[in-house]
Amino acid sequence: MSANPAIKDFDLNLIKVLDAVINAGNATKASKRLNVTPAAVSQALQRLQSAYSDGLFIRTREGLAPTTRAREIHSAYSQALEIIAFTLDQPPRIDKKKEITIMGNDINEQYYFSQLYEFEPFTHYLLNYCSTPQRTDQYRDALIAGSADLVLSARLPDGPEIESAAIEHFRDYCVVCSQHNPLAEMPGMSVYQFFAFQHAVYRPAPWVLSLPDKIRTLFPDVVSGGMQRIGYSTDSINGLICTVESSSFIAVLPYRLARFFQIQKKINIAIMPLPDELNFTSQMLYASWHRKNRHLNNVKEIVAMLQTLSSFRKW
Repeated sequence: MSANPAIKDFDLNLIKVLDAVINAGNATKASKRLNVTPAAVSQALQRLQSAYSDGLFIRTREGLAPTTRAREIHSAYSQALEIIAFTLDQPPRIDKKKEITIMGNDINEQYYFSQLYEFEPFTHYLLNYCSTPQRTDQYRDALIAGSADLVLSARLPDGPEIESAAIEHFRDYCVVCSQHNPLAEMPGMSVYQFFAFQHAVYRPAPWVLSLPDKIRTLFPDVVSGGMQRIGYSTDSINGLICTVESSSFIAVLPYRLARFFQIQKKINIAIMPLPDELNFTSQMLYASWHRKNRHLNNVKEIVAMLQTLSSFRKW
């Protein structure tokens, strides 16, 4: 169970009420689906609303219209309900574990799979995790040949036989450095400081630096997508974090990933916002698989667990 005290006080039956109201359109129809009174549904919605600061429903002539925030919450809840339904629909389990081969980089292995072992269904798999190839066509070939059951990548493999689903959207980026770095004591970082310090770079990273014309003029040696002073380049996220923690190098990471290493992994790094003049392109992470994969149901269960983890994690 989660150690978050808010979970202990939350009535999980409210998830079913929210799902019924959004699908039915009003409290009366939802009450018939749930076999309770409309008043009970209204009371449940009031309790659910008290758990969130944002408004969840707008009353219209047709009934209750969910807000954008309510639909986001419902989407996350639906993934959890699908996982529950999947476990109920399964035949009796046997001791033999299902063997699944996953292709991805070590960020995915650290950020997602290291946190999935608390999911009870996850314990029934034997996972083979291998590094990602450099070309998108290699993803497709691996999925078609069956040498990989699931690919996690920022790039989508081509082909009508390949199916994909979004796992996470990285929008916000930050600078990380050692807590002993002089930058860690400063309230912010200038663009000059950003380019003056040596950078540790994660080479498989899909995030790309977008440079305004005025920055190109000030720093002509910096090309789009690159840094001026690269002191360490690696294909290991652990190698990058350890280098930053023990040196004067700085690195750019998605904010949620940096917080994961700082809080969950307890790495001694400081997190600073990017200089206002700089921007890194947002990036999606996708899961892809072959539509006729021999482990299709198992693959989809793993994808659903990854989506649920992404939706509910705090960092």
